[in-house]
Amino acid sequence: MGMERRDILYCIDMGMLIAFLLCGVTGIIKWPGLVNVLGLDYRALPMGAFTVVHDWSGLVFCALSLVHVGMHRKWLIAMTRAKMRMRR
Repeated sequence: MGMERRDILYCIDMGMLIAFLLCGVTGIIKWPGLVNVLGLDYRALPMGAFTVVHDWSGLVFCALSLVHVGMHRKWLIAMTRAKMRMRR
């Protein structure tokens, strides 16, 4: 018994959300100068680990986004055509 389309989309969307949050939070942590403004020291933080998480979560987010768009391609095409007709 396979997963239904809606269950697959749910898993993809949740994966995208998690990857987005990981990439966003680690990106904020890695923001140049932010650590100093907060009174922290780069040497006290595992910046290498943050970089790995940031890079991989960004790649996962991109890959899942492509799958997401691919799964919605018929809807995207239909909406684009409808919008193009409305502008004429």
